[in-house]
Amino acid sequence: RLNALAITIIVLLSACLMWVTEDLLPNPAQAPSAPQREVTDRRQPPNTETGTGGETGPGTGDAPGTDTGATARPVPVQPSASQSPAPGAPYRCVYFYTYATGPDRHGRFCQSLRSAASAGIELRVHGWGKKWINTEQKFGDAITLLKMMKPDCTMVFADAYDILYLSSPERFLALYDRMAAQTSAQLVFNAECECYPNERIDGGKACREVYPTAATPLRYLNTGAWIGPAATALRFHRHIMALIEGSATRWKKVSQSHSVDEQLFANFAYMDPELRANFSLAIDSHTTLFATMHTTSQCDPKPWYKAMGNGTYLNQFTGQQPALIHFNGNGKEKWDEVEGELSTRYPHNVDNTTFWFNGQFLQRQDSTK
Repeated sequence: RLNALAITIIVLLSACLMWVTEDLLPNPAQAPSAPQREVTDRRQPPNTETGTGGETGPGTGDAPGTDTGATARPVPVQPSASQSPAPGAPYRCVYFYTYATGPDRHGRFCQSLRSAASAGIELRVHGWGKKWINTEQKFGDAITLLKMMKPDCTMVFADAYDILYLSSPERFLALYDRMAAQTSAQLVFNAECECYPNERIDGGKACREVYPTAATPLRYLNTGAWIGPAATALRFHRHIMALIEGSATRWKKVSQSHSVDEQLFANFAYMDPELRANFSLAIDSHTTLFATMHTTSQCDPKPWYKAMGNGTYLNQFTGQQPALIHFNGNGKEKWDEVEGELSTRYPHNVDNTTFWFNGQFLQRQDSTK
């Protein structure tokens, strides 16, 4: 009798458990389908820590988007409702990233992150914790990253310690599309007043006579911010790294440092009509997307900008409202004024702020601290 009673109890408990499980778990046939995205979505970056051992380098000639066997494979993820595109809108990959090895003593890096979060940009940080050696690191890291991306993914790079973001990802893309249509270019760099460091060659003659003219004093390419498709960016970065590795000793004196400034070779490429066309290069001399603040004896862009009272700045010289401001060189003199004005318009709590440090996902509920 006891055995029969025990068996009866076990059967009843099993039936009850099956009923509860069926009630709690959704029926796959009835569950609503959700659009799937890959890790190259701007909300999910590739795992840059696998396959490279955390090291950066010029790459091995792999095309972007190909699986080299060690590269992180795309992992399907389901975005939240707030992250999903509007019904019927085509999916578009965009990836915002920067290169930073550690915090700076002025606190500008954290302020830059805060501006990105307030603009709705989920910024990826590469290089964190690595020993800083030279400025080519960000180009080498870019090559490692670009090899993992889909060829048509729109990449947005900006320096880490002197950038304030003013616009949403959607506005970045809209402004870029407009510039690309107007210039027929794919890879757009921010522009500045100074032909640095190339002006130290031949007394700056090439900068004055060979460099392409522009409609504004912002005539010269600056590598501190750029935007363009991964495939084009990868080809350009590989070209620059090959020049750096083959000519480093020759050009160290020009850069006046222990290493070669990658902007030296980027300027060489932009001055060459064939290379400029081959890499589909353009500079943002009207500050449609990128503003720079460095002042020279012939050019002072700082007075051009007027706060519009809504978190944006108007370039009164060109009539444009750039999506970010690059406080390069002595432009940092303007940082506190602009950051102070912008920060008064940030939400008190930027909820669910997301950042990626070397592929690690970090989230803070309160980015004001």
